[in-house]
Amino acid sequence: MAKYLRVGIVGGAGIFGSHSLAYPENMNAVPVAFIDVYPSRAKKSFDEILNAHLKPALEYYKEDEPENGAMIDRLEYAVTSLEERGVSDNIWEVLDEVDALDICTPNKFHVPYSMIALEHGKSAMSEKPPARSWWETQKLIEVARKSKGIYQINENEFFRPLWNAMGEALCAGKIGNIRSVTAQLGHTGPSWGWNSHFFTPLLNGGGCTQDLGVHALGLAMASLAWLKGLPNEKIEVVSARVKKMEKRNAKRKMTTYIGENTWKNIEFEDYAKFIVKLKHPQGYDFKLNLETAWCMPIQGLCKIEGTEGVLSPNVIKGGAQVVEVYDKRGKLLETVHPKIDKYGNRDSHEREVLYFTDLALNGKGPSVANEDTASNLQSMISLAYYSNSFKNGEEATMAELRAWCEKLEKQVGAARDVLIDEMVQRLLKPLRADL
Repeated sequence: MAKYLRVGIVGGAGIFGSHSLAYPENMNAVPVAFIDVYPSRAKKSFDEILNAHLKPALEYYKEDEPENGAMIDRLEYAVTSLEERGVSDNIWEVLDEVDALDICTPNKFHVPYSMIALEHGKSAMSEKPPARSWWETQKLIEVARKSKGIYQINENEFFRPLWNAMGEALCAGKIGNIRSVTAQLGHTGPSWGWNSHFFTPLLNGGGCTQDLGVHALGLAMASLAWLKGLPNEKIEVVSARVKKMEKRNAKRKMTTYIGENTWKNIEFEDYAKFIVKLKHPQGYDFKLNLETAWCMPIQGLCKIEGTEGVLSPNVIKGGAQVVEVYDKRGKLLETVHPKIDKYGNRDSHEREVLYFTDLALNGKGPSVANEDTASNLQSMISLAYYSNSFKNGEEATMAELRAWCEKLEKQVGAARDVLIDEMVQRLLKPLRADL
C-alpha cells in the first residue's frame, strides 16, 4: 500500500478553492498535478495551494515540529511534484503519475473525466452535479462497478454533520414513518463560472435546478439517510411533477471567479418548485417537496414530517446547529446534537475530500456518495426537466424517463457527447427561445 494517495486536480479553477484546505495536513493524500485544457485557468489555484498552503505548512513543520518526519516528507513530496509538473494541459501526460482525480470542471466534463479515471483503475471524486442527464449516470455506473478505483460525487451537503444527525434520528424511529419531506436552498447566483458556463446549456445542463437544486436534494437525501450503506439506501424514485419552473429575472449581473462583472441573460429557469414521489424500502410512498432558485435567497432547510412527529433543524444559543424532535402536537420532545467525528469542525467541502482520500487510500469500501447515490440524485433533476418539457408539469415516472432515453439513444446513436447534448437541448427547450 502506498504511503499516500497521489491526486491530480482536473480543471482546478474556482470550486477547487473549497477543496484546497483539505490537502495541506491530509496524511492520506498529496496533490501532485493540476490538469486543465486551458492551463492559465488553473494557474491561480495551482499558485495558491503551492505558495499559500503547502509551502507555509512545510516551513511550519520544519521549524516548529521537526520531529514530525512523516508530515515533512509528505509535504516535501507534494511541493516537489507540483513544482516539477506545473499545470498540464493533457490528462494523458499525468494519468500514470496519479492514483485519483479531484474533478473541478464545468458540468459537461464531470462524467467523462470520472470514466477516464475509473477505466484506468484510478479513483475519482467529481464536483456536483453528477452529470448533465440521468442517462449519463447509467454509463458511469457500468464503468464504476468494473473498476478497481472508487467513485464519489462531491455534493457537500451529504457530508454536513447536521443532516447526518437528521438521518440518524429518523432511522431511530423518533417520528415514525415518513409522510413528507420539505427541502429548500437558493441564492442570487450563479456568482461565478469559467467562460459563463453556468449560462451555457451544453456545458451546465440546466439552470438553478441543475445547480442549486442539487444541493437542496443533497441535504434532503442525507437527512433521509438515503446514501450508500445507510439504513434508507434503497429508497426508490418513482416520479416527479413540476409546480413551477420559470425565468423570473431575465437579466442579471454576474461576477466570475476572477472578479469580472458581466451582464448575462437567463436562458433557462432561475426558480423551480417540484414534488418527487419516493418509495420507502418498507413499501410505502411519501413526497419530497423541493424549492430552489437563482433569483432570491432561500435558506438551506430540510424538514421531515412523520406519522408520529416532525424533525427540523435549528440554531440554538451560541450558534450550535441541532436537530429538534417534535410530537404531532408541536411539542418539543428532544434536541439532538450532531456527532463530532474525526474530521471535527471542518467545512463540508473539506470533509468530502478527507473522507474520499481516506477511503481510496485504505480500501475501506464504496463511498456513501458512490455512483448509485449519484444516479439517484441526478434522476430527480432529470425527471423534473422531463415533467416540465414533455408533461406540462404533470407527473413523469422513472419508467417514462428511461423509455425516452432508450428511444433517443436509438435515434441519435450511442456516441456519449452527442447523445447527452441532444438530451440536454430537448429537456431545456421550453425554457430557451433559441432551441
